[in-house]
Amino acid sequence: MDVSLDLVNRSAKPVFLPTMGLYIDVPAKLLSSVPEKNGSEKWLNLYGASDIVPILSVKPLAPGAATHDGHCMRSTIDVVDFGSQIWRDVPVRGRLRVSVQYYPSDPNQPPPRSKYLATEHTVPLVATLVLSIPCPYGGCAVGCDGPPAIEEGEGQIVPDISPHNREWIERGNERNIELRKLYPCSV
Repeated sequence: MDVSLDLVNRSAKPVFLPTMGLYIDVPAKLLSSVPEKNGSEKWLNLYGASDIVPILSVKPLAPGAATHDGHCMRSTIDVVDFGSQIWRDVPVRGRLRVSVQYYPSDPNQPPPRSKYLATEHTVPLVATLVLSIPCPYGGCAVGCDGPPAIEEGEGQIVPDISPHNREWIERGNERNIELRKLYPCSV
């Protein structure tokens, strides 16, 4: 899936875009034995969460200027259940939540202060957009255009640094088959 964005500065002053400030997430529906949790949404990161060490490098975007950003996204996301030792792929479906960080002034040029506290740092502002993901060519099965399902105990490893254990993946493939029988649009 190709994701293409035009970031436009509509303000009268320059804004500063961090090099690691774009995050793209997709929802998943939680399958839980707890009625209050069952069916709730959990956002899974598709792009940007590997930015663990924030390097404060910014590029200015002049008033009225635009910058184009394009990314080729995976069609699935890995989820892991360490308790059951399951590693499975869930499809990217439903919606995208795109969050872009920006600074209204250069964070590397802090205003002069009479006293500097080591804990002070500039926090970026965030602009967020949520949009529907179109069905791939050939379309979606009826009712299968929403988020995929994940089970309680499943989550993401960010960054994805653990080895892809073949036995865990086989258990995940078997679990996907079981889920598809119970809930045809779950995976």
